Amino acid sequence: MDSLRDNNPVEDYVLEDDVLKKNVNDPAFGQQLSTVVPKSFQWSIINSFHTALKHTGWEKTLQKIRESYWFNKMSSTVRRFVDNCVICRTSKGRSGAIQAQLHPIQKPTAAFQVIHMDITGKLGTPDDQQYVIVTIDAFSKYILLYFSTNKNPHSTLAALKRTVHLFSAPVQIIVDGGREFLGEFKEYCDQIGINIHAIAPGVSRANGQVERVVATLKNALVMIKNYETEQWHTVLEELQLAMNCTTHRVTGVAPLTLITRRKHCVPPELLNLVDIDNETVDIEALTQQVQQKMIRSSEQDRQRFNLHKAKIHHFQRGDYVLIKNNPRNQTSLDLKFSEPYEICRTLENDRYLVKKVVGRGRPRKVAHDQLRRAPQPGDQLTVSAENESPSHFAGILQQNKTSLYHRPHVKTYKYNQTMTHQNN
Repeated sequence: MDSLRDNNPVEDYVLEDDVLKKNVNDPAFGQQLSTVVPKSFQWSIINSFHTALKHTGWEKTLQKIRESYWFNKMSSTVRRFVDNCVICRTSKGRSGAIQAQLHPIQKPTAAFQVIHMDITGKLGTPDDQQYVIVTIDAFSKYILLYFSTNKNPHSTLAALKRTVHLFSAPVQIIVDGGREFLGEFKEYCDQIGINIHAIAPGVSRANGQVERVVATLKNALVMIKNYETEQWHTVLEELQLAMNCTTHRVTGVAPLTLITRRKHCVPPELLNLVDIDNETVDIEALTQQVQQKMIRSSEQDRQRFNLHKAKIHHFQRGDYVLIKNNPRNQTSLDLKFSEPYEICRTLENDRYLVKKVVGRGRPRKVAHDQLRRAPQPGDQLTVSAENESPSHFAGILQQNKTSLYHRPHVKTYKYNQTMTHQNN
């Protein structure tokens, strides 16, 4: 700086009105003089541009800053800043390949060892709530449909007892984390020794067998409601028979064939159209064949699902994360990700136990692909000068956090206070 004041030339640098400028080559505008930004002011410059540009991406933010300013390592500094912008992290959806892997469960060797349950609705009018509780056996793919007017533990327990009274108690039940599978439902399972495996919220593939049945069921109910004279809930058992007597894609046989050992399982209307004299089934050979097909199909599904997914970069205990909000519970303009949570334990199959950073609440089980990295304590410090103390930068953060973080409807303000205190 003293050399420039004494009119001693320094390569690419000039001093104009005591403002240091650098001669840079802009791809669009050619040679230009850009103001050099000291390290202690880089955060404020980036913040001002990024906020004024309505939180556009890092590349556009960088390009706009380059039109007037220059500082060392501009690209990496701007990108690091934008990557750790709380508003961007909570407001913008994902792009690119999802970090997820399919983890097939161990296949059962007999019928009704493992069952999947789910509830679908509302299928009636707003004043007349109607639901269908769906149960599917993981081995035979046998389906049970149970009509209900309530979505609560009492209804799901009634459906489970129906299954138990027909086929005895299963070893394991796979369900989602809905309230209808808690309370008296869970108490009954604990009492008789049934293991409940609750999948992580938002990961329907973890209960894919019953989800596919639900999709098929809804299509069938639409046709029954609009093209048949009966009320759909009165023909639910007929629909159940139709689904159980047709060949399943994975096993290659009808669920009823595996349960009854009969080759010709048909609705009553078709009984006169099939040959019932030849119904011999080698159940041992058929069971072995079904097991092999299930294993082969499971591996094919795993490879197909994982093919176009990104490599998983696992979170560690103590990391801050944001949880993806359920789009069914919000509008297109609501935040895409929630307030920050902290990883308190890593679980198997790319899942985590998380707890709120601010406020109370029970820990939640969340799958990896439902999470996004939140700004970690110290991330913003890397934007400031290396020779500046953390307390100095915390003061800058305190001055700017109202414009950068605070929104009346977003619970991230206290989170950033927490980060500031930890940085101190």
